[in-house]
Amino acid sequence: MPYLGTPAVDRFTSTKAASVYSGNGSTVAFTLEHSVGADEDILVSVDGVIQEPSVAYAVSSGTTLTFTAAPSTNSGNNIFVYYLFRTIGTVTHPPTSALSATSGTFTGNIVIPNAGNIGSASDTDAMAISSGGVVTFSQNTVGAGDMVLLSTITASTDSTIDFTGLFTSAYTDYEIRGSNVHTSADQVAIHVRVFVGGSVKSDGHYRFSRIRNYSGDAAFRGDVGQAENEFTSFCGEYLGNAAGETTNFRMTIYNPLGTDNFKTIETKCSNVDRNGDHFHNHGSGHYKNGVAALTGIRFLVSSGTIASGTFKLYGKR
Repeated sequence: MPYLGTPAVDRFTSTKAASVYSGNGSTVAFTLEHSVGADEDILVSVDGVIQEPSVAYAVSSGTTLTFTAAPSTNSGNNIFVYYLFRTIGTVTHPPTSALSATSGTFTGNIVIPNAGNIGSASDTDAMAISSGGVVTFSQNTVGAGDMVLLSTITASTDSTIDFTGLFTSAYTDYEIRGSNVHTSADQVAIHVRVFVGGSVKSDGHYRFSRIRNYSGDAAFRGDVGQAENEFTSFCGEYLGNAAGETTNFRMTIYNPLGTDNFKTIETKCSNVDRNGDHFHNHGSGHYKNGVAALTGIRFLVSSGTIASGTFKLYGKR
């Protein structure tokens, strides 16, 4: 069977046992005729005196002999270098062949192909990395909870905030968190709509119920919708646009890829209204026009824009 792998370096060589040089009282660096791996791999004599490795001289880059002090001028050759060990060649791993090792240390980045996997012998796709850098785990992560961050959007005077094309079979449910969200207009609400087949829906098929109260009144109030164009005020209502008036929310999207269920969401929201009072809002609802999979979620404001804030989408197993 022929040899497979990187061609071996020469195994039969005829090399000089020693090199000779002449000192001139100023030159400290000399080029060796053979490459060596350490100071101790050569024996150096100057004017008949053996030199101490790493003290009187050092070898750098395998072939540069540098003296601490320049050898003296003498008639003829007065520097002798005897090669005790030589570097004949190196062997590199073939780039197209698999590498097997028990452990290793890397001093640079580890790069895998786009949409590649990292795993073990029994779970080769334990961690998948998309071309966009999104990491997907095939099993529940240990010590990091059951949520994986998939996308972050930072609002900046946006009429809508959309998460689309991110629902996959890797997760059953999803959660979106809105943090420190501000609106440009005063006394407004933030609504929610769904995407189906790539199109946002505003067709009167949203059904929901909400309970809410605020810091100026201990009574709980209810709000319902039976044939609405969105999940109304699910992420904040009576929002103010003065300093400190903001909304924060957490929304769960249950099984958006299912084809045997009306698509249901649930939100918990805390916001500061136009008077600086605090609102608590808990709502849930479903989109009733068929059981097709959702392809996205949209946040929209009743007037003006979403001036600022952070929106994060997580996958939940």
